[in-house]
Amino acid sequence: LFQAYDSVAINADIETGGTDQTFNLLVGREIQPEYGQRPQIVFTWPLIEGIDGVMKMSKSYGNYVALEDPPQDMYGKLMSIPDHLIIKYLTLLTDFSDMDIKRWEREMQDGLNPKIVKEILAMEIVATFYGREKAVECRDEFNRIFSQKELPREIPEFYLDSSYFNSEIPLVDLLLNTGLVSSKSEARRLIRQRGVRVDGSTVEDPDIKIRLKPDVILQVGRRRFLKLKLREG
Repeated sequence: LFQAYDSVAINADIETGGTDQTFNLLVGREIQPEYGQRPQIVFTWPLIEGIDGVMKMSKSYGNYVALEDPPQDMYGKLMSIPDHLIIKYLTLLTDFSDMDIKRWEREMQDGLNPKIVKEILAMEIVATFYGREKAVECRDEFNRIFSQKELPREIPEFYLDSSYFNSEIPLVDLLLNTGLVSSKSEARRLIRQRGVRVDGSTVEDPDIKIRLKPDVILQVGRRRFLKLKLREG
């Protein structure tokens, strides 16, 4: 009821929300005349599942694509969605015609690799925010990394004091100190899941200590890379 009263508080003429808010919006419409207001017009929109394909897209669930995501991250996230979400994303998040979308749906049912249609989706959304040229760059870079198993052309660099190179350091500490993970527990979980590589070699022991050399490349997950450099002076 308190949520519905929001409509009264702002004297709403029109209110929109996801389909999960239909009840609250309609109750707001119902009580507005009791306060001398005209009942608002209600528009609801389908909820979009996040890139995990299960929960609704939400920052709190960590399954979202942010409008301000860098283009390569945006492209990679969209390419990671499960196949059953492709048509829904095309329908709700792009301006492709119904005819095109139905054609791609039929072609996938007939055996077309969903990755091809997913690529169309990812390129269209990235192009919307960053332009077609950047979308093509993202596609080519994604294919280099995940199809051809090559390193990204540009890898962020992280400078460390010489103390990091003169002795062994726990890998979980290194991942945390370089910002590749947000906690040691996350680092341990990713290592156990075989999601961490050092110079291309998968690490499986969360308690491992490593001796660094300059220009070693850390990889966390499929898209996070970092080249470690020795800070001079």
